[in-house]
Amino acid sequence: MRLANQTWPKRFGRAAELVEEGGLEHLMVRALEKLASPAVGMGSLIFFRRDIREPMPRGKPIREIELRIASLQDVPLLSGNDPKAEIALRLRLERGDICCVGVDGGGRLAHFRWVSLCPTYIPELHRHFVPNATEAYLYDLLTLPRFRGLGIDVQSRVCVYDHLARLGVDTVYCYVRGDNPIGLRAAHKWQLAIARVWYLCFRGLEPAVAGLKKVPQVCRMS
Repeated sequence: MRLANQTWPKRFGRAAELVEEGGLEHLMVRALEKLASPAVGMGSLIFFRRDIREPMPRGKPIREIELRIASLQDVPLLSGNDPKAEIALRLRLERGDICCVGVDGGGRLAHFRWVSLCPTYIPELHRHFVPNATEAYLYDLLTLPRFRGLGIDVQSRVCVYDHLARLGVDTVYCYVRGDNPIGLRAAHKWQLAIARVWYLCFRGLEPAVAGLKKVPQVCRMS
């Protein structure tokens, strides 16, 4: 009984942290996910759009970090010299995906942001995002912890948007999971939320999905 009593303050403390991160809705979604897993996958994705022709703050250059569009020579850096990851990342670049990579003065990886102009799989929905000729889909980005707070995110967006504009792209899309309040705050800062898509998936079955009408680019591919 004593041990059980000791766990309640921790549970209440974690609940308070979740409310502080994203409000009561965030707490409820996380609670439902915990109750449903592992047999059921459920949650929501918030899709965002930005017209890159619109002006945006360009921030200040970061002396410590070089941001550039990655080439095949950057694959070992991006993969951490993991052979399996190298194969997957090489395939991304060979199919035409674009990656903005950030490297510090010592040649260490600081940041990456991937963009696709091709149909790209969304695992939560078991569907693909299929951009049209003037659209791009942003996915898979990370700033390593030691490099956060330097303004890399803004400079990375500038690098990617400028490159896409030269390719004739005018609109970019991305999504953030509904249980990621930090990512949602960052996305709301730079982009317009256009849809919240809910999904419910029982193990081994196709997911039930609601809310896709405003994101026609998300569809099944034969």
